[in-house]
Amino acid sequence: MRTLGTMVVTLLLLARPAAAGDATGVFAPYEDVLEVVSELTWHLRDDVYRFPPPKDPTGHDIYRLSLHRLENWDKRFPGRLRDVTSFARAEALERLGDYAGARDLYAKAAVLPSPLATRAAEGAARAGTFADVAAMPDSGADLDATLSALRAKLDAWATVFTRQAGTPFEPLILVEEEYGVSIPESALTKQNFSTVRHLSKIIHERRAA
Repeated sequence: MRTLGTMVVTLLLLARPAAAGDATGVFAPYEDVLEVVSELTWHLRDDVYRFPPPKDPTGHDIYRLSLHRLENWDKRFPGRLRDVTSFARAEALERLGDYAGARDLYAKAAVLPSPLATRAAEGAARAGTFADVAAMPDSGADLDATLSALRAKLDAWATVFTRQAGTPFEPLILVEEEYGVSIPESALTKQNFSTVRHLSKIIHERRAA
C-alpha cells in the first residue's frame, strides 16, 4: 500500500481531475486517474498462480483493463501525470507477464522528478531480471540440448524465486515455472521419462513451498 500512498500524494500535488472528453467505452480514460490506480493497486497482491486473474463487474481482467485505461489517458493527456501512469502501467504489464515492457516503463518513471522514482528504479531492475529469464530458450537442436536448456531456465527461475519468496511477485514466478516453460512432454516421455518426471517434480515442489 506504500506505493498507492505515494501515488495519491503525487496526484494531489500535481493535478486536478480532467475530463475524458469524447473518449467512450469501458477502456476510456477515467476522469479520475486515482480511481484506476486504486483499483489496480488493490489487486497487486492477488495470488495469480492459485486463483484466476481478478476481474471487474463487467468481466474484464483488472490488469489489462487498467493498462488500457492508463494508455488511453496518456494519449488523451500527453505528458500529464506521466510518472504515475508509467509506473502503474508497468505494474499492470508485470502482472500480465510482459516483463520487458514493464522494465522499460519503470525505467522511464525512474528518471522523472517524482516521489515514485526510487520505487520505479527497483521495479526496473526486478522486471529486467524477470525479462532476462523469461527470454531464455527452453528447447534445443536435439534432446540433450533441450533438456540442458530446460534445466538452465528452471534453475534461473529458482534463483529468482529465492530472492522474491514471500513477496507479491512470488506467484508470477510460479506461473512462469509451470506455464512459461515449454516442456515437450510427449516427445521427451518416449526417450527419457525420468527427466520429465524430475522437471515436473521441481515445478510442483516450488508450487507447494
